[in-house]
Amino acid sequence: MLHQALNVKVNNVVSFVGAGGKTTAALRLMEELAGIGRQVVFTTTTRILEPIPRENEYLLLADEEEALTQVSRLLTRYPKVFLAQRRLEEVDPTALGESDRDYPMRPNKLEGVPPSLVDRLAQRLSEAVILVEADGARHRALKAPAAHEPVLPASTTILVPMADLAVLGKPLTEEHVHRPGLVAGLTGAALGQPVTVEMIATVLSHPQGGLKGLPEQARAIPILNHRAEDRPLDDARQIAHLVLQNKRIERVIIASLRAPEPVLEVITPKARVAAIVLAAGESRRFGQPKQLLPVGDKTMIQHVVDIVLDSPVEQVIVVLGCRAMEIGTSIADRPVQVVVNQEWKSGLSSSVRAGLAAVKPEVDAALFVLADQPGVTTEVIAKIIERYQETRAPIVVPTHRGQRGNPVLFDRSLFAELMRVKGDQGGRQVIAEHEDELEEVEVQTEAIFADIDTADDYQTANLQSPSFNLHPPTSNSINSLIIDLDGVLYRGDEAIVGAREFMALLQREGVPFLLLTNNSTRTPGQYVTKLGKMGIVIEESDVLTSAQATALYLERIARPEARVYAIGEEGLRAALREKYTIAEERADFVVVGMDTGLTYEKLRVATLLIRSGARFIATNPDKTLPTEEGLAPGNGASLAALEAATGVAPFVVGKPEPAIFDLALARMGVGKEGTAVIGDRLETDILGGQRAGLSTILVLSGATSRQELENSTIKPDLVFENVRQLYEIWPKS
Repeated sequence: MLHQALNVKVNNVVSFVGAGGKTTAALRLMEELAGIGRQVVFTTTTRILEPIPRENEYLLLADEEEALTQVSRLLTRYPKVFLAQRRLEEVDPTALGESDRDYPMRPNKLEGVPPSLVDRLAQRLSEAVILVEADGARHRALKAPAAHEPVLPASTTILVPMADLAVLGKPLTEEHVHRPGLVAGLTGAALGQPVTVEMIATVLSHPQGGLKGLPEQARAIPILNHRAEDRPLDDARQIAHLVLQNKRIERVIIASLRAPEPVLEVITPKARVAAIVLAAGESRRFGQPKQLLPVGDKTMIQHVVDIVLDSPVEQVIVVLGCRAMEIGTSIADRPVQVVVNQEWKSGLSSSVRAGLAAVKPEVDAALFVLADQPGVTTEVIAKIIERYQETRAPIVVPTHRGQRGNPVLFDRSLFAELMRVKGDQGGRQVIAEHEDELEEVEVQTEAIFADIDTADDYQTANLQSPSFNLHPPTSNSINSLIIDLDGVLYRGDEAIVGAREFMALLQREGVPFLLLTNNSTRTPGQYVTKLGKMGIVIEESDVLTSAQATALYLERIARPEARVYAIGEEGLRAALREKYTIAEERADFVVVGMDTGLTYEKLRVATLLIRSGARFIATNPDKTLPTEEGLAPGNGASLAALEAATGVAPFVVGKPEPAIFDLALARMGVGKEGTAVIGDRLETDILGGQRAGLSTILVLSGATSRQELENSTIKPDLVFENVRQLYEIWPKS
């Protein structure tokens, strides 16, 4: 049924645009909705042929104020009301003698209503569905809108762009296409060229085509009218898959609108769902962290996370709060993103907000999983997501014998409302406000109700049974660290709060660490002096700079007598001179590091050498450099100038490339498992750690703000304001 494929609800405003059967689709939908007891208003904001009312139908011709008064009254007697302003003398020659076989029409036109009237009616008719023909196509099979088209009501909740597939292979001319010049402009095609699958897909999904004027709140669902029922659906399916590359389009309906069963196929993109595991609470009633209770031979948080990872989800986010480091280390080897909610004491809603802020932009919905519900299964999660895939309902709730439970799924359209909820409400308030829109899915387990609040709950659930084991246990603790310097331990000449205490703790506890910096201007000895003035005592062997890493990399690829032209300061030159000849002529390598004395002459020499065949190597790609005055140009700015002049991209040794992390691990004598990177830059420290297969910890004391973190697609495993917070939660002997 068409209304099911469109998922039409009461108080929806469905606007049809494009070409190839808009009136037929609207009338067919009107019949279906009336057949299931819905009140329906069919109107236009342009012009349509005059329908001939049948039983239970009424044609109202009225101005705006009269229509507001009359429509609601008429709907109490007539479930189907046609609405226009007035009858026109204009006759459509094409319609003469072609009265629709299912929906009789007169050949004259009716003048439509202003879109503001539709908006006002939508506010008043809370139990009705309003159908709007918002575009004209002069009986053609395909069209592109002119500047004044379409005439969309702002209240539109479902936009239906349409095309008739009979146009495939026909020439791009006025005979078959309305406004062929505009279609040519959108698609890059030439007038007269045969219409292709790609052209139809482009028109339907283009923001100046089928999606023109799409309101922010509206769902976009194109209909491909496939009138030749004996023709294979291959072309239609190909168009659908091309159209679905536009993320604003929810699904595509392939239909034969005059057939007894009009919907031939509904093609939807795979639903992308993020699972947010809420695990920030302090377990006050239990008396110890429930997340770390044994479930089989795992902890409860490990068990719940593994269940979610085995489910059909796109992303797994774990929100921690109380005892975040202790709990976070237990899942450090799982491919999940850990978010630390610093405001966990303010209630569940703060964890909901923290989790939503980490959801990838391309994700369609979020499933909230409670960390103290270990009985929830992959089958339950799969059923919830399957129902969402089928209906795209804004909320999907599991039920057992009519009683609702958890986890609950929320569509992205409700994220803004969830972000506004305060206290311990969680999603309950949003569910209450959208009660008539949610979908329930029945499951065969009471586990959706059972959370572990007390010791009695834990004993009753018998969670230590081996039946809870899914995977063999692994080592989970973070036991070694690669630590960035600037923005993590200090800013300028001032130590960041907690830096002295944190470094002293690592040394006292014997935690292996290495200070890894992309700054190539200083030597390790200079860093020892700089940190010593701040009360942080280290050895030169505790530091690895990008200059040193570059020299180590050259040892692997360069002959001992290689000639190197270096742009950089003392840190880079000192690292290179130990092994190589520094030269401006006949250089084998051009190595570029940060140089505050950069000149045009240096860039000129480097450009000529690279163009003559010298290998182009960079210590680091940092585009900016933090200073006390703000961000200044970094080494990446120099690299961009040379790449523009030579057409050659450099090989980068420093972060975010894995090479420098491999060198760091070798220096420390540790493996990747159990090693974490602490940094302040998403695009170097965090991305580099992820590329190297390491856990990542972001501190917000340097180059990255919380807003930048929320907007970025690069997500660390853990986030802290500064190393002081790390110090406070780091396990101490």
